[in-house]
Amino acid sequence: MPPFQRIECLHFRELQETAARIAEANTGFAFRGYSASPAGDPTPPALVTGLERTCLGIDGMLELAFPREVAIVREFMRRAHHYLPNTPRDADWIEWLALMQHHGAPTRLLDWTYSLHVAAHFALVHASREPGSDLAIWMVNTEWCWRASEEMCSARGILVPSLIKRPSRRDTEPEASRELLLR
Repeated sequence: MPPFQRIECLHFRELQETAARIAEANTGFAFRGYSASPAGDPTPPALVTGLERTCLGIDGMLELAFPREVAIVREFMRRAHHYLPNTPRDADWIEWLALMQHHGAPTRLLDWTYSLHVAAHFALVHASREPGSDLAIWMVNTEWCWRASEEMCSARGILVPSLIKRPSRRDTEPEASRELLLR
C-alpha cells in the first residue's frame, strides 16, 4: 500500500468506514485535515510547511529556508521565557520546533493526528476560510514512514536506535470531540 492515499467520500460516515477498512488491513495511520487543493496541483497546500509558505511568501526562495529557520528559532528562544513558565533546554531543537508549531510560528513541521475526528475538524476550519472549497483528509501510513526512516538512516550510517518511535495515543482522544462531529 502506498504511504499516502487519497480517498473521496461524500459523507463523514462513509469516510469513517473507508478509513476503518484501510486501517484494518494496515497498521498505523495518521491523518491531516486541510482544504482540498485544486486539481493538478503538484504540491498540495496540506503538505507545505509553515516555513515553506513563509519563505515562498517573502521572495519565493526555499534555498533560504534553513538560515531563516535558525533566525526564527533563535528569536523565539530568546523571548519564550517572558511568556512560558517552562521552556525546553537550548539543545532540544525538536522540542523548540514543536513548541513554536503549537504557538503558530512557521516551522518545518506538519501537524498530524491519530484521530480522524480531529483531522475532520481542521479540514473544516481550513475549508471555511476559502469559500467554495472542499475538505481533504490525508492519511499517512506511519509504519511505512518508520520503515523508510530506518532504511534511510541505515544507508547514511546513522544509528537507528537513536530514532524514538512514540506510541500511539489514540486511546486518549476525548469522547466529546467524537460526539460533536457525529451530530
